[in-house]
Amino acid sequence: MRAFTMGVILALGWTPCIGPILSSILAAAATRTNLLEGAYLLLIYSIGLGIPFLLTAVFMDQLLPKYKKFNKYLPLVNKTAGVLLIIFGILLLTGYIEVINRMLL
Repeated sequence: MRAFTMGVILALGWTPCIGPILSSILAAAATRTNLLEGAYLLLIYSIGLGIPFLLTAVFMDQLLPKYKKFNKYLPLVNKTAGVLLIIFGILLLTGYIEVINRMLL
């Protein structure tokens, strides 16, 4: 039951991050003239998405002690990530994200 719950939480948490990127890859794959080009894009995306999970599973015994050491920093990481999300949300709402995007390009 614990693994199922963690899976549901992971799916809910990563959907906003994965969705826009996956939809862009799917749109790019759909516009390819050759089926293999589109399949290649999706294959590369899948490999890039899957490798961190596979490596984490393979090296779980070595990583678990490091994760436990990292726990003391989690409150700071959570607060920092929350502040960054709020700032990014304000930039999106006000339209300044487009200005920053134009400056970077």
